[in-house]
Amino acid sequence: MGINFDKYYDLIFSQKDYKKEVLYIFKKTKKIKLSKILDVGCGTGSHSNLIYKNKKIKIIALDRSKSAIKIARNKNKNILFSTKSLKLIEENNFDLIISMFNVVNYFKDKKKLNNFFKDIKNKMSKKSLFIFDAWNGSFSFTNESVEEKRVIKNKNFILTNNIKSIKKNLSKKISLNYSIILNFLKSDKKIKINHKLIQFLWTPAEIKKALINAGFKSIVIKKSFTDRSFTKKDLKIVFLAS
Repeated sequence: MGINFDKYYDLIFSQKDYKKEVLYIFKKTKKIKLSKILDVGCGTGSHSNLIYKNKKIKIIALDRSKSAIKIARNKNKNILFSTKSLKLIEENNFDLIISMFNVVNYFKDKKKLNNFFKDIKNKMSKKSLFIFDAWNGSFSFTNESVEEKRVIKNKNFILTNNIKSIKKNLSKKISLNYSIILNFLKSDKKIKINHKLIQFLWTPAEIKKALINAGFKSIVIKKSFTDRSFTKKDLKIVFLAS
């Protein structure tokens, strides 16, 4: 049995700037009276936790991973974390819905992407906003294999994360292979983790079309968590839809 990736998820992505992303969300919802938020694909709950600490409002956060939800619940008992599917959530009229860290890139075909956006739209009111990020499918992934090495150090451990991205030309499918070594400095303990994520690269135009098909009228696309217009050279983009 392999080591649970979710157990070390927050450690592996400890350099991710959640605070910046949450501040961006607050900036874009200044004119909305937030009383109820839905977080779809919440992972270990980092975004929801930061939002609650600032706003102290009702948050329902969903993820299909039982181990991720268990970790999220230990972070904040005031947020309703659940493994329920979006369709099984009885509440509607959320003021804000978020879906962060490339959730839309897990849908392998346009039908599933369209259905996801329709389910999101059904949970919104006329004045609510949907914010999510995604890989920019127009970005030129020309190489079949790209490798990146990330090293995180502190007084307790050294984490070495070798990430290999594999994409065949003309295919939307991309494989992200994580090969992680965690060395604990105060002991001889060493943990090795191998994990694979399969995602699909949708272009901004394809995502926008799916949003329109789902009934969204206003769609704004920006460079990831900025107010700048995106370009084909931007790896990540953010959508604001209502």
